[in-house]
Amino acid sequence: MLANPNFVNKAPEAKLNEEKEKLAKYTSMYEQVKERLAALK
Repeated sequence: MLANPNFVNKAPEAKLNEEKEKLAKYTSMYEQVKERLAALK
């Protein structure tokens, strides 16, 4: 959603912050999984 300029321009600030927090959370989770996979190899 954050990659969509129309959404970013029209969405309320609270919704943008919520989506940014979700992105940060999922990015962190993805990095942890990548590290665990690397450790298993």
